[in-house]
Amino acid sequence: MTVEELQAQIDQLKAQNYQLSQQNERLAFQLKRAAEEGRFGLHWLDVPEDFGPEADNALPILKEVKSHSFHTPDGKPTHVLIEGENYHALQCLSYTHEGKIDVIYIDPPYNTGSDGFTYRDKRLLKEYPDGTPVPKESPLRHSYWLAFMHKRLQLAHKLLSDKGVIFISIDDNEVAQLKLLCDEIFMEKNFIIDVIWQSRKSVSNDTFISLSHNHTLVFSKSLESLNKEDFRVPVYTGEKFSNPDNDPRGSWIADPFDAPNLRPNLTYGIINPNTGKEFWPPKGRCWRTGEEEYRKFLADNRIVFGKKGKTKPQLKRFLTDAENKGGVLTSCQPDKKPDTS
Repeated sequence: MTVEELQAQIDQLKAQNYQLSQQNERLAFQLKRAAEEGRFGLHWLDVPEDFGPEADNALPILKEVKSHSFHTPDGKPTHVLIEGENYHALQCLSYTHEGKIDVIYIDPPYNTGSDGFTYRDKRLLKEYPDGTPVPKESPLRHSYWLAFMHKRLQLAHKLLSDKGVIFISIDDNEVAQLKLLCDEIFMEKNFIIDVIWQSRKSVSNDTFISLSHNHTLVFSKSLESLNKEDFRVPVYTGEKFSNPDNDPRGSWIADPFDAPNLRPNLTYGIINPNTGKEFWPPKGRCWRTGEEEYRKFLADNRIVFGKKGKTKPQLKRFLTDAENKGGVLTSCQPDKKPDTS
């Protein structure tokens, strides 16, 4: 958004009798200055919810409804189901579970204009007293949603342990805004992945391109505190593993021997012993190991040169090793069972 477009939007809001608070005036000024200085970030008109002061100044208390309670036969603790406004619920949990939650999954309103998302702002409630969802044409549509999410994600961040991870479902309406918002709250360095998954199989004929996917943004509290092995899944032992050379170690699959990045100690020529042809790492990449370790792999029959023995080097990965280490998930999950080998 240019500075001129920003000023035009502010003038339009004023013309519609929106009384900007001093906070919003300061934010508008900061946004204008940021645009002039070329700073990168996410800015929006902060629209308070009408229960905001009460929530910030009053201690929330959970009340048990015994008629809805349930108990396990062995007397072990059960889960807690909190019914109520999600901001109040998160605030309650912040008193008892701050820094103790390992996994959070939320499915927030997608702000499509028809998904039932309502925002408890006095001006909006005055215009839509029956709680009508925020209309898609509202000039504050994204600001309402960002203000709603910002407060709740801040509380969620407090709840996460150092090894905690949050999963957030969203669609194309707000995924761009949500990513930037999470970059600010959880920090961009703690972003793990945007998982794309197929949300529908039917095709819409009344649009340019039929939308069939949704997103799940995954952020950590502290990426350096996580162990990659905790994200591994059981290996799908499909038809890819085989043993064409009757290796006594069992079935295997050929993995590329090259790796990302440029490292001089991992860049050297490898001679295919079957053809005499010399291979170097692809442009912008290096080999997975140094030359001495490569020679050990070659002597141990761990290096293959394609099915016909004429191509670049590949490294055998045995099924037993894959089962022990687990498979790596991918960011684009297909409709069928994934091959995580």
